Amino acid sequence: MSTNSFPIEIPENISFTDLIESQKTGARFVFYYTLFPLPWFQPVKRMSKLYYLKSDESPVKHSKKFNILNRIWGWWGIPFGPSVCYSTIKNNKSGNDISIDVFASLTESDFKNRIVTILKINDVFAPLEKDILNEIKKSFNLYKNKGGNLVDSPVVGYYINTEKPYYLIGLNSEDLKNSEEILLAIQKYFYKNSKFEFIDINDENEIAQKLKSQGHKIN
Repeated sequence: MSTNSFPIEIPENISFTDLIESQKTGARFVFYYTLFPLPWFQPVKRMSKLYYLKSDESPVKHSKKFNILNRIWGWWGIPFGPSVCYSTIKNNKSGNDISIDVFASLTESDFKNRIVTILKINDVFAPLEKDILNEIKKSFNLYKNKGGNLVDSPVVGYYINTEKPYYLIGLNSEDLKNSEEILLAIQKYFYKNSKFEFIDINDENEIAQKLKSQGHKIN
């Protein structure tokens, strides 16, 4: 699968060796979301750069500026805005932890360039907000009501191991043949610029296995 590169913010007074060692004492890398509201559709989420936090540093030191913006306009998009904004602000307070992935991939060259290319993925799917999950269920119900059949239950996840997160849907190989019709049903409930991609949920590759374990099965 393709790799993804992310800008990182690290204090100038820490060496690469000390940074790697700090993982043992609880240091971590986190990111934050900024919301861009869309009337009648779920807000678009944008990831921040990755911030390095020492074990005794609070993620709130960085989250404030993102949550101020979210409070100002993140909730505007009705009906999804308020609930998505609430959950995003709540998650931002603790930071979205991506430490395992970063420490596993960070090289000394990355450290110097202040950008990391994620080579090893662990937690790559964020939980779906309740309202978003309901709209996805409605989408599949619409597809079925129009004569579509599903061989197996889809698995949906919000893929965050990328600069611009998007929704990934795992389908049985037979259902995958009808992905265009399924996407049309989804677009009845989601803004067309919302990105959805489909994969074979039974593939043996890493991303399909992660989706199975971290995504939400639509019964």
